[in-house]
Amino acid sequence: MRGSPRAPPRRHWPASKRTRDRIGAGPWYNSSGDLIAPHLAALHCARSKLAKDTNITEIPDEIALEAHEILTGSRPDGTAFPGNTQRTCNNWTSSDAGSAQVGYSDRSGQGDTPNSWNSAHPTRAAAKRPFASPVAPAYFIASR
Repeated sequence: MRGSPRAPPRRHWPASKRTRDRIGAGPWYNSSGDLIAPHLAALHCARSKLAKDTNITEIPDEIALEAHEILTGSRPDGTAFPGNTQRTCNNWTSSDAGSAQVGYSDRSGQGDTPNSWNSAHPTRAAAKRPFASPVAPAYFIASR
């Protein structure tokens, strides 16, 4: 809600800002209080505790299979793609330029790294509905 005293101010990050720097040093917990990762190295490694049983909504409910894609824009180590590689839909401001890099909340999907929570494949385009399922809701992982 705009102007709400409880709503935090929006942050706009320059495109040059390192992706890992945006999320802080950790630790990260899910909405049930389960520790997901104590620090960045643990969050972005193959043994991260992000998986189907720990990726839950704030209610907490399981995330449906058709809604398991996570917009990240990052490589598996949590860093931005180099140079002119466009994997953030023009720094999350465009619905027609580039594509978005996604991962899978349940670590089960398609792409170059189908078991990755943060960097499985790019979307087909930076469109309003670029995901595999045209009716699935999208979740943003944005808290720690």
